[in-house]
Amino acid sequence: MGAMRMTYEGLLETFGVDAVVRVPGAGVAHEPTRRWLAEVGLPREAANLRLDSAGDMRTAAQVSPKALPKEIGEMLVLGTVSEQGATVLLDGTTGAVYEGYLGLLSNGGMEPELLASDLPSLVGLMAAVTRMHRDQGEFARFAGRRGAAVVAEMTQAMLSVIREHNPRLLDVSNGISAHWRVAAYISPLGRVAGPGEDLALDLPRGLLAEAFDDDLRLYEDADLPDVLTHEPTRRFLREHGLAEPNYCMLDELPQTLTDYFHSNRDAYPDLFTDYFRGHFVDDGETLSESVDNLIRLGSIADEIDLVMEGATGRLLGWFRPEGTHRPVSVDVSTAAFAQWLIRQVQLLDPVHDLIAAEASLIAELTRILAAADPVACRPAGDEDDYRFWPELLEDGSNAGIFA
Repeated sequence: MGAMRMTYEGLLETFGVDAVVRVPGAGVAHEPTRRWLAEVGLPREAANLRLDSAGDMRTAAQVSPKALPKEIGEMLVLGTVSEQGATVLLDGTTGAVYEGYLGLLSNGGMEPELLASDLPSLVGLMAAVTRMHRDQGEFARFAGRRGAAVVAEMTQAMLSVIREHNPRLLDVSNGISAHWRVAAYISPLGRVAGPGEDLALDLPRGLLAEAFDDDLRLYEDADLPDVLTHEPTRRFLREHGLAEPNYCMLDELPQTLTDYFHSNRDAYPDLFTDYFRGHFVDDGETLSESVDNLIRLGSIADEIDLVMEGATGRLLGWFRPEGTHRPVSVDVSTAAFAQWLIRQVQLLDPVHDLIAAEASLIAELTRILAAADPVACRPAGDEDDYRFWPELLEDGSNAGIFA
């Protein structure tokens, strides 16, 4: 199967020289677990798990701001799920690994969820996800392959790995973490489309139509303003279109911001003068040339309009309160791909309860989108920098986009 050798050297080969921590002399009663920590160790970060607390081996009671039930308080803290997710806990008596939010475990009303039956299984699954991302080992056959059939095949391959470690980890149950279900059902979604020639992605024909049905907007060439001179974008809008899910409202017809201004100014003079503040030339009536190249497609969030650069096809968010725009997607192909990703969660979650692992889910969706569109998931410039897709995914449950 091409699995990693379960040795310290094997971990170094898979995760890197500085990415593995061993913990000799850990105060763990379970002898096989104590020996594993001392001789083999744990990866510091992989598969959306950050085990950077393993070296300290503090108990949950020591790090929790609230009192915990005795059996939970005695568990050892290994790290967290992603950056802000649940705490990863090691039962030093049995060797089992759990995850749970300490604040929710404090009153005894919730129990931690099983993440792995033991440390070898935890590390083995982290390594398998790493191999899947890299097309190595049992996943080497997926290198360079794209499409819906590849996604389905890769999902089955990852499910097989999970079953080999512990089939219970696939149970949809309150006592079982959904972390590995996210790895199996969400991680492969990035393989549906490959790099494009004229746009960032080459989406399979019919991908959006199958996912969105009546919620898909296809554009006739006559619907698109002449200022949209980027032919690959015009072709994509004709052949693939854009979806209109619950977080996006597309206009009946796209129009330039200049036309949008002139068609609404008389009815709402103050509103539209404020909308375009800072973008007029000296006469106060004519919009600057840079704005005239922008095409309004609709609204993507409260007080954020979706606009497109006519010459490049780049997608921007026009922030109405500020009268400014910021990047949303490198082009229409990655925006459509992001819509498709969210739609897959909407379809998969009722069956596999993926949102139960919300932190893992958001981290994985962001990873997939960042690989396809670095502009969409660029590092934040400052605390006020708004990145539409990461923000939308992070607020997904509250905003209802996954429903």
